[in-house]
Amino acid sequence: MIEMALCLKTYRLTNGLNLIYYYIKGMLEIRELSKNYNHIPAINQVSFSIHKGEILALLGPENAGKTTILKILAGILEPSSGQIYYQRKNIFEDLNEYKGRIGFVPEQSDIFPHLSAFEYLQFVGRLYLIPDHILEDKIHGLMKQFSLVNDMHLPISSYSTGMVKKVMISSALIHNPDILLLDEPLLDLDFNATLILQDLLRKLADAGKKIICASQVLEVAEQLCTHAIIINKGILVSNNLTKELRNLLDLPLLETILKKTIQQKDIEKSVEDIIAIMQT
Repeated sequence: MIEMALCLKTYRLTNGLNLIYYYIKGMLEIRELSKNYNHIPAINQVSFSIHKGEILALLGPENAGKTTILKILAGILEPSSGQIYYQRKNIFEDLNEYKGRIGFVPEQSDIFPHLSAFEYLQFVGRLYLIPDHILEDKIHGLMKQFSLVNDMHLPISSYSTGMVKKVMISSALIHNPDILLLDEPLLDLDFNATLILQDLLRKLADAGKKIICASQVLEVAEQLCTHAIIINKGILVSNNLTKELRNLLDLPLLETILKKTIQQKDIEKSVEDIIAIMQT
């Protein structure tokens, strides 16, 4: 009996340590991150972390510093001070390797307007060294899921803002990144694309991806995210579980009501197809 108890204790300890190792190994950790413009702080000593399977809401008013944080995490901006660790390694020791693990969807696109969606996604895919025969299938698959097949050879300058957003989401997914960063993820999307993206982010989190969504809209956090931090004037003022942000009314969300009017199975099939395309 004593031997059995010791074996059980060892088993629990070993599995507990493995779980902790898995949890820490996949962590993205931000330590005292600051960014100054002309000696004026845009963000000031912001610290937080996100683990595998989490969707983190980065909430705050306009000009709070949310976009600055995302751009630093995407490797686009260099911080004035502070460190970022991914899988326990300082990302600035090999920034290019880290950037290959990131998918970034900005709020405002700087996409090349003279290119078509196909050409732009081909350009992005080649940067990630995706073989052309695989890349072409990925592009066609993503364009189909986002209802852009008929427009994918037209110049992006002719697209609506919602169509451009779909192209940017596709470009962030095409290399199957470990970390997804989205600035105002639901802005400009039509209703069907919104539902696809919501279900897609949940399933990607279930698969172990780390997702950060920056928004001014509290409902985005309530509908999508497991945790939320609030930034105001560049300072982190709150770090909570999403459910602690406020008590929801005892009424269904508008999304739940509207969702019943469309074919949910079609949404789920689209999400499954997008994930399959990403993993190709």
